[in-house]
Amino acid sequence: MATFANRNINRLNLHSGLVQLSFQIGGTFTGAFFLKNGLGLPQVFLVLAAVLALRFVLRPILLAISPAIGLKFTLIIGTALVALQYLAIPQVRGLDAALAIYILISGIGNVFYWTAYHAVFASLGDAHARGRQVAFRQILGAVASIIGPAAGGFMLAFIGPWAAFGTAALAAMMSILPLLMIQNDPVARLAPSGAYAAARKGTVIFLVDGWIISTANTAWALVIFLALGQVYDVFGSVLAAAALAGAAGGFVLGRFIDAGNGRKAAALFGIVTCIVLSAQTLAGFDATRVVIVTILSAVFGGLYIPAMMTAIYNDAKQAPCPLRYQIAAEGGWDVGGISANLTAALLLWAGLPLQAVLLIAIPAVIAQALLLRARYA
Repeated sequence: MATFANRNINRLNLHSGLVQLSFQIGGTFTGAFFLKNGLGLPQVFLVLAAVLALRFVLRPILLAISPAIGLKFTLIIGTALVALQYLAIPQVRGLDAALAIYILISGIGNVFYWTAYHAVFASLGDAHARGRQVAFRQILGAVASIIGPAAGGFMLAFIGPWAAFGTAALAAMMSILPLLMIQNDPVARLAPSGAYAAARKGTVIFLVDGWIISTANTAWALVIFLALGQVYDVFGSVLAAAALAGAAGGFVLGRFIDAGNGRKAAALFGIVTCIVLSAQTLAGFDATRVVIVTILSAVFGGLYIPAMMTAIYNDAKQAPCPLRYQIAAEGGWDVGGISANLTAALLLWAGLPLQAVLLIAIPAVIAQALLLRARYA
């Protein structure tokens, strides 16, 4: 099967599964932990904006380091820093030094990790099987999304934050092992002609994605946590149940995209996601409604990422320099994410409910559906 014939991608997907496990054990609870330990809702969004702003400013350091060590080792450095960020979280108690350390490590770590990761996936993957390869990554991520929240919630509730976030750091460090066996593609010291121009469309798509993720995903996670009484283990169990409900959707859609149905997938994503966001807004903070909407939303959760990342990875692979393509695209993501987080903080400070943050994601979803349909034309 073309999905599994590429050993580099198989190893990279195994790495992704372990990183996703670390995120589901630790990262999923970061906003909730901050909220329960001295930060208000607007401040949670401001912290996320600060991480992205630091990431945006520091991204050029990649071009000073990556040409000397290659994409693989750039990704390994990023993975180690991602692991370290979890160790700063248990010490956070409001706006303190531990929070500043978290922002610093997270900002630097994400500069290395996500830019290098997407460049590696684009470079090593196969255009004819891209949707399935992305979707298989989503399947491994779904398994992690079932195990991780349940484990993280249990540890936070009954053992403590060091156990939860320490386990997240350990899982991230273990994810380095598969990376040691992948191909190390070089990075040109000087930008090839058209290296950044090739990323124009991808940068716009990532900018809109940054707005969507920083509003819809962040706000809904906080709604769930508040609706469930800020109880970690219950919160984690609901997230695990939702992940189980949506486990196979991405793999099915990946095959759908590889069969030439990218435009239909993009349109379906736009329609379904707007319906989901409307349902989330109407659910309020009623625990029963929130749980039902969370699980039903997850069933359609596999629609978006394969449709978007298949287009991005194929474009990056054809670009003169995949890393510089991703530097430009990730810069767009940061701009979208910073803008969204600042807007969310402003709305919350003005006294609007979290549901208002969900609503401002809807125009971006419509725009993204149109952009992806145009990309697959």
